[in-house]
Amino acid sequence: MNEAGLKKEEEAHMLYDLGNLMMVDTHSFDGLDDSEVLSRANKNFEGMLQALISLKDKSEAKDFDSPILEVALPPKMLEFPRQKPIPKPKPLTKWEKFRVSKGLRPHQKKPRLVYDEITKSWVPRFGFKSKKHIEDAATGIVEDTTGIPLSERDPFDERVKQKKLRIEKQKLREVKNRLAIVKSEKAKEEIGEALKIAQRSTASMGKFDKKAKSEKPPKPQKEKIDASKWNVKDEKKRSLEILSIIGKREAAETTKTPNLKGERKSKRDRKDKKDRKGKKKAKEEIGEALKIAQRSTASMGKFDKKAKSEKPPKPQKEKIDASKWNVKDEKKRSLEILSIIGKREAAETTKTPNLKGERKSKRDRKDKKDRKGKKKLKQ
Repeated sequence: MNEAGLKKEEEAHMLYDLGNLMMVDTHSFDGLDDSEVLSRANKNFEGMLQALISLKDKSEAKDFDSPILEVALPPKMLEFPRQKPIPKPKPLTKWEKFRVSKGLRPHQKKPRLVYDEITKSWVPRFGFKSKKHIEDAATGIVEDTTGIPLSERDPFDERVKQKKLRIEKQKLREVKNRLAIVKSEKAKEEIGEALKIAQRSTASMGKFDKKAKSEKPPKPQKEKIDASKWNVKDEKKRSLEILSIIGKREAAETTKTPNLKGERKSKRDRKDKKDRKGKKKAKEEIGEALKIAQRSTASMGKFDKKAKSEKPPKPQKEKIDASKWNVKDEKKRSLEILSIIGKREAAETTKTPNLKGERKSKRDRKDKKDRKGKKKLKQ
């Protein structure tokens, strides 16, 4: 078999997933020693590196400041589950918020090495033997812009103090940013706790309230029982009390008149019912007043005109207390009544008859006057 056929056969056993920076070799590794496995691993790594280099666009202009090999990886062939959740984006600092509001470009990462004109070489941007340290050591003359005499101040000390002041200010800004992040997280927790309390304050304990998309259902609160203080007798007594309360409630529900519709009456129905009760009570009061007015006449309302719906008054019977009733007292009372009736009959027989032209008695005139007054009131 020629070299081209062997190369094709080897490539058929190589599977590249450059999106995950992974390469799979389907050859069998049985019967191979450590040196042979190591050589095959090196060969596979070289093949994956060549596949990555082939992704580089050769038509691009060379940029010496950029890394040697920088390619855009293709989409992944295999998706692996994450061990940990995706990290949350960090909240913006004051400067980042200002940058976004003004539409400024994001801060680009500067290269670590910079070219120094004094030493004519590449030196670190910051840290030991950095460009700033070299400039400070090389500059023996400082320009005076204040005009204060040198006997009163040292410009080199002032420069060191200004540097320390800048560092302290930067540290203060960092602390403020951290405090702002902590406050925002604490505010979110407080809002969540307030929402839970508001939901539990309803009659349904937040069962029928609308939930947010990310909101979890509230956990049922269970009463914690201290095992050291738990007693069988107390638990039994408590259970019996609960059962007695449940039994009383069930008995009350069975005796209670059921609502046919099973729904609570509306506010309008309750108001109509209240108005009907008020009207009924007012009618009863008017009827009672009319009865009292009728009985106040000499004829006890016997000759008064009755309304269509008015019922004849029921004769009032005197209620006798059986415990206080006595035969002797009843006999004495009956004899007194008979004597009064006998005296009236004797007076009527001896009285002269009243002719048409004679004046009527005071009682008859009063009855007639009362009847006229009632008739006028009704009209």
